[in-house]
Amino acid sequence: AASRTLLVSVGKGSRTLPAIQESQAFAVNFLSAAGRAASQVFASKAADKFANVEWEPSPVAEGAPLLVDIALSFAECRVENAIEVSDHWLFIARV
Repeated sequence: AASRTLLVSVGKGSRTLPAIQESQAFAVNFLSAAGRAASQVFASKAADKFANVEWEPSPVAEGAPLLVDIALSFAECRVENAIEVSDHWLFIARV
């Protein structure tokens, strides 16, 4: 079977960027409707985005957070390549 890849774009000012660069891994959580409020918090500059959500560390993606109570599914990813483009980094990852 062909391997699956995923591309994400992360702004250089994002607090998530150093974690991805250091661990070379990340998780993408595909949220249910119940996760709507949490999605607003994660899109904000809130200091502790995980204060009001249950999560588990990914065993595949170096401990990246899996939002097990509000995610329909998630992709656990390992970075294969990173490309700097303007004010963002593009991460191409194997799922």
